[in-house]
Amino acid sequence: MPLPFALPLPATGRLLAYAAVAGALAVVGWQWHARGQRIAALQTAAGQLSAQHAQCSAQRDALDQAVADLRAAGAADRAARAGAEAAAAQVSAQAERRVRAALTAHVPPECPAAMDWLGEQGRAMARQWQQEES
Repeated sequence: MPLPFALPLPATGRLLAYAAVAGALAVVGWQWHARGQRIAALQTAAGQLSAQHAQCSAQRDALDQAVADLRAAGAADRAARAGAEAAAAQVSAQAERRVRAALTAHVPPECPAAMDWLGEQGRAMARQWQQEES
């Protein structure tokens, strides 16, 4: 009984045909195996890239948080500086009023030239103090 896939060739011809088919199947199998190895290598590389991407994202998030913290600290420092400048301006204005009151109390009203001179001296001292503080 002949096999259903038997070729109508002489025995050596059939043997060569089966060997050619087996060789072709071996080549296809080897290519399939190589393809599987390439796919595995690509999957490994994709996993490594994914891990690197996650690490970069975490670092970016940490840097974004640090920048936000620095901006918040800068805003707080600017607010504190503005408050300190306002308090200093208030103290300066208060001191100027006290000096004027003291000068007015000690200088008779009939000496306006002396009042002007004392006012200029006070302003010069205030400028000198501001320059020393800066």
